[in-house]
This record gives sequence, structure tokens and C-alpha cells, in this order.
Amino acid sequence: MALMGIHMSQTQMDWLKDTP
Repeated sequence: MALMGIHMSQTQMDWLKDTP
């Protein structure tokens, strides 16, 4: 569960960075 949470956080960060 923790690993999934971290992965989600990383993806969200990338998504936010891609979004202006």
C-alpha cells in the first residue's frame, strides 16, 4: 500500500508539473 501511495505521489507531481 505504501509503495502504491509513493508511486501515486510521484505521478501526481509529474502531472502537476505538466499542468500550468
